[in-house]
Order: sequence, then C-alpha cells, then structure tokens
Amino acid sequence: MNVYDNANDLAKAMRESHEYKKLKEAAVVLEKDPDAKKMVNEYLMVAQEVEFAKHQG
Repeated sequence: MNVYDNANDLAKAMRESHEYKKLKEAAVVLEKDPDAKKMVNEYLMVAQEVEFAKHQG
C-alpha cells in the first residue's frame, strides 16, 4: 500500500468519525444563528491575534 492510499484511508476514517459528524452538525446550527456566528468569528480573530502576539514577543 502506498502513501496515497494511506492518506485516503485516513481521510475516510476522519469523515466517518463521531467527532467529525458532531462538528458538521454544530456548523449547520451555527450557520442558522447570525449572532452566534458573529461571536465565534470575533473569538477566532482575537485568538489569532493573541497567537500572533505570542510569536512576536
């Protein structure tokens, strides 16, 4: 079996995992709530800024 086959098997296993399915369900719910979506986006932006600041010292 080659690396390409292993990568495809891993991708398939991830798509079939319980965690991935729950994440997809949560994304659908989040899409339906604009206020929650805005808060999540703001949180992600702040988290990214914090990570950037940590790397800058």
